[in-house]
Amino acid sequence: MNDKDLFRGRRLIIATRHKKEEAIAPELENRLGVTCIVPENFNTNMLGTFSGEVTRVDDPAVTVRKKCLWAMDTFSINLDVASEGSFSPHPSCFFVPPDKEIVIFIDKVKFPSHGLITRKAKNDTQNLIKGITMLTNHFHQFQSSYSGAFVETDMLRCTTPPG
Repeated sequence: MNDKDLFRGRRLIIATRHKKEEAIAPELENRLGVTCIVPENFNTNMLGTFSGEVTRVDDPAVTVRKKCLWAMDTFSINLDVASEGSFSPHPSCFFVPPDKEIVIFIDKVKFPSHGLITRKAKNDTQNLIKGITMLTNHFHQFQSSYSGAFVETDMLRCTTPPG
């Protein structure tokens, strides 16, 4: 199984109102084998607008996560991409407004309530870490040690005792 097989045939929502799907969808469909959907009447501007008609109450990172989870819950699809941009004054060139764009991809695997497994590659059983509920340190450790990381769900199998 390759990485594309994890997503092939699944529907993915792109939570946007601003035509960002034109850049994002072709890459996701080609590289992951998903079918991208952009809901017509999904008003992401309710979380804030650049022009200020609606004040964004959270920082861009929190806002993009809210946008992604909101779309997933609204349309009952567990795969989503959303982005949130912000402009601010450049620290040394005050007349240049740099744009920061945060893009988030969420596949609801119930993390962190279901732990994850990190390993060097899909079938590598040496040096794996199981039961991960905080990913950042482990991911960076594998990335620096092996120039990459394979992350998967660590679904603990539970059996109900008889009776």
